[in-house]
Amino acid sequence: MDESGYVVSGRRLAVAGDLAQRTSDPFEFVSGNSVETEPGVYYAKYPIGYPALVAVAYKLGGPAATFLVNPILATLAVFGIFLFARALLDDMAGVFAAILLATNPLHDYFGLSSLSHTGSLCFAVWGMYFVWEWSQRGGWWRALLGGALAAYAVSVRYTEALLVLPVLATIVWRWRRPHCGREVLIMLVAGVVALLPLLMQHVVAYGSIFTSGYSLCGEATGFGWQWFKDNWNLMLTRMDDNGLLLLFPLGLVGLLYLGTRDRRRAVFLALWAVPSLLLYSAYYWAPRGEGPGYVRFFVSVFPPLIVSALALFEGALAATPRRRSVLTGAYVLLVAAVNLHDGRELLAKQMERLVFNRQTSVAVMSALPTNAVIYANAGLLNYVEFLGDYRLYAQETYDRGAIARSLDVLKDDEPHPFQRQKAQRIANLLGPKNDSQLLALERARLAQQVADGRTIALIANEDGLRRWRGRLAGQYQFEPVADWSELRSRPARNRKYYEPAPEELLSAAWALYVLRPRGPEPDLSEMAALEEKLDVTRESIRQMRAEYDERYPGAQQQWAQIAALERDSREMNNQLRQLKSKIRPAARHPKPQASAQHPVAVAAGKGVPQ
Repeated sequence: MDESGYVVSGRRLAVAGDLAQRTSDPFEFVSGNSVETEPGVYYAKYPIGYPALVAVAYKLGGPAATFLVNPILATLAVFGIFLFARALLDDMAGVFAAILLATNPLHDYFGLSSLSHTGSLCFAVWGMYFVWEWSQRGGWWRALLGGALAAYAVSVRYTEALLVLPVLATIVWRWRRPHCGREVLIMLVAGVVALLPLLMQHVVAYGSIFTSGYSLCGEATGFGWQWFKDNWNLMLTRMDDNGLLLLFPLGLVGLLYLGTRDRRRAVFLALWAVPSLLLYSAYYWAPRGEGPGYVRFFVSVFPPLIVSALALFEGALAATPRRRSVLTGAYVLLVAAVNLHDGRELLAKQMERLVFNRQTSVAVMSALPTNAVIYANAGLLNYVEFLGDYRLYAQETYDRGAIARSLDVLKDDEPHPFQRQKAQRIANLLGPKNDSQLLALERARLAQQVADGRTIALIANEDGLRRWRGRLAGQYQFEPVADWSELRSRPARNRKYYEPAPEELLSAAWALYVLRPRGPEPDLSEMAALEEKLDVTRESIRQMRAEYDERYPGAQQQWAQIAALERDSREMNNQLRQLKSKIRPAARHPKPQASAQHPVAVAAGKGVPQ
């Protein structure tokens, strides 16, 4: 969803010169990452820096070129950290730093995505390189480039505003040098010019320089001590695991070591790295699961931590320079090998997703006219939205459960990614309606679109198709016009560390269908008619269950438990009957026999106990 916010905004900027999405239909799909600024007008909540780069690529090379932006930025970041480490340490440190960043799994993962983290890393490392060079050698052009690049990093991700701290430190160090005042002024002007697009976005889209899309969601208040107490340990463990494996602790120790040897270098690196680590440790959104979800916030501070780790090797190893380089190089190669091994599974998943998105885009753009109406799940529409000016409708719009989940944001005052104003609009429009009423709205919308002569398409897998057939109850025929497969690798269970990560590929069939009104006597085979009848029945059961659950909360679950207990009781009773039937009638009532404990005397034909 985040990726679509960036690339769709970039496409709009390139095609229409405007970041806004304007809708005339209140039921039309609007991505969850967009905020409503006035009725029917939506903007992605993200800053303009990365969408602007996407727009330039779109203008120069078309839609496909937009997906080259991050690979180019990732490559430039590797070259940037080479220059930065060489400037702070030496030539070999530059080579080692470039290898460590180039092989880092998260750097590679985000370099193949359309998220903004690679952009913030690239502009931060280049901005800090020129700022450091200016602090050592001066020069108006270094001041200009350092100010402009560091400021543009802020327009890519807001939290890069913390880069002002190392910048201020270098200004203090150089203040008494000749021409420093003029060069600082040049740096300041360059920074303001680089920030002008962001400031204009705030005014045009959100109404004020001081208002952002995040503040309209309440996420600007999502930093605090209450979250830091819960997240600091998560930050440390994630950074030491899938962030900078085998490097993060060394980077922190390296900062302390540099503090005893070269305070300026230590302060510069610490002011770049530590504030961001602390800030995002205090962020409310901290998913606990594995993967890049949380560590991505720290990608832009990988360079100072890598360089400080290398500084520790350079200063702490008691050896000749050549031997020290050999030892450091051996450790760097070890880390790079581990990175490449651990990154395979992550990159494989990324590639599977990219292949699926490409197949989907080819199917849509080759089979549908530009004014087509497309129905699909919201997750898929987040990507389809980039392909053209289609009218998009999410199946979740007419699903009572999905509506209820989107209204959860109204239950408290905590920060949420979803805007409360949008949630309130959904509550006013659809909140009171039950599943039957929502289904009637959906059918009416489809009928109107058919009457308008629009091409209506559905993108769904097999389960989705059955759901739609059940909801439309035989009113439309689903004509497949394209199909493709979604491949997903499943990690092996109990595999050895040297074995390939995926155990097998799982395949899910997807198809693009064109919906056409069905005649009074459809020509269906007996099996097709029965399948459709089954789909309708299942959908009716689902709706009845949902309405029953809403009317009597928890009753359906309790009834299911009762039914399960009754089923178990019947099964145990049947088992008991089967066991009893196997026992012979004679064995059921055995005759008493004499024993040492109970002697029996037989007298006069009677057994009398003694």
